[in-house]
Amino acid sequence: MQGPPPAVLLMAGVIVVTLAVGIWFFLLRGGGTSEFLDAHERFVASEQAAEAAMAEVERFGELETFNAAIDTQRAAMSRQVTIFNRLAAEEGGEDARLATDASAAAVTVLEALGTYASAVLGRHLADAAFALVQMRDGVAALDAVVAEWKNLQ
Repeated sequence: MQGPPPAVLLMAGVIVVTLAVGIWFFLLRGGGTSEFLDAHERFVASEQAAEAAMAEVERFGELETFNAAIDTQRAAMSRQVTIFNRLAAEEGGEDARLATDASAAAVTVLEALGTYASAVLGRHLADAAFALVQMRDGVAALDAVVAEWKNLQ
């Protein structure tokens, strides 16, 4: 008597591997940690894109494009703040504190981004430069929280 055909064995192997990966992905990987780190990466990428938007402005007529880019990044950053806030509410202990700290740092960056955009649109370049420093300081604070988060995980 022969065993099952190779195609059936291959299909069974694919199903077992898929189930194992699915179980790991949904149950064992530590969703909060991954979600926290993903939110951080998306937030920092949005902040960098907002900074880069100013470099694209060469003429006064391009300020609307700048403003649209800032609004897009502001929306993306706000979504990440929502994730930090949700994690702060769902997690416990140090994880909750760190998520709260991440949210506070992110809000600081968002506020500075608003000041930055207003200053650029109003042609107050000294204010824009100061807001840019505040944005970078906020991102550095967020990076410090993420480093602490990684050490705890």
